[in-house]
Amino acid sequence: MMNLKEMVYALRGNTLAEAFSAKWDCDEGTLQFWRASSNVVYHFESSGIKQWLRFSSASDHQREQLEAELHFMMYLKDHGFPCVSLIASQAGEYLEELQTEEGIYYAVVFSEASGDHIYRQPTEEEAEQWGRALAELHELSQRYEHKNSGRKHWSEILNDAEKILQRHPEETVAKQELALVREELEHWTEDETNIGLVHYDFQLDNVMFEDGCISDVIDFDDTMVHFYMMDLVRVLEDDCDEQGRYLEDSEERVSSFLKGYGSVRTIPEDWNYTYAVLRRFERVHGYTRLLCSLERSEEVVNEAPAWYDGLVQKFRKILAEEKIMMSESIVGSVR
Repeated sequence: MMNLKEMVYALRGNTLAEAFSAKWDCDEGTLQFWRASSNVVYHFESSGIKQWLRFSSASDHQREQLEAELHFMMYLKDHGFPCVSLIASQAGEYLEELQTEEGIYYAVVFSEASGDHIYRQPTEEEAEQWGRALAELHELSQRYEHKNSGRKHWSEILNDAEKILQRHPEETVAKQELALVREELEHWTEDETNIGLVHYDFQLDNVMFEDGCISDVIDFDDTMVHFYMMDLVRVLEDDCDEQGRYLEDSEERVSSFLKGYGSVRTIPEDWNYTYAVLRRFERVHGYTRLLCSLERSEEVVNEAPAWYDGLVQKFRKILAEEKIMMSESIVGSVR
């Protein structure tokens, strides 16, 4: 999640979006805001063709990390994996930079994804394809040189989270949970079969379907070096309890998804244990990201748009709920 103070600046008018879209030859009058979360996203037309502009500040996304994301996407595309294409700017660059009074911003542009989202429960066949596509991504990732990929290893992600928590001495629960998660993962064996670049956000809202088949996958900006099972945990976190047991009303979907994944790659036998540990990683990572997004948020209250206060309150509520869950995880660890 982008720092909220940075978000207010990035959305002030359309100044940044207009400056970046001009680098890709935006058709006049076609630039439109789409959403803002970990990045700011607009869409526009260039010679009548719809394209998607994504930009963020250097404080949220380092250049090396962005270049690594784009390189991995090109690799996947070159090897037949269905993901959106990168669009080069007029200068022939896939990553453009803009220096502003508030700091450096980076932008990329993607092609329009083919197909549509599924705004319903997937059929058994669709869920199988979804799981198979994730396994195929992991197969390609296994052949990709992740050690020099430029994307962060899970341990570096926890290091970043720890730095955020150091700025918040009152966050004793999160600090304790982070230490426990790190200690657990440090005992896991890493080899070429179980760790590599993961998507980290392979939920259905990032998977497009056309004529019953997966046509495109989007949103690779959270990619990191992690155990491949992390992607499965992220996909199934709403369908399982804290120990990885399937919820009754989700059993068919989960079963079909895992059947698809298992048709390509092996799922570890100790799934419940694996799920429980990686779910805790996801929770502490997400918690610190939200905490970071709220830093200095009070500095822009007077110039913030109408939606700002509601978003701040929403984030604070989520943090309070997640802190309770982390406390329960810590108690369970002690037992």
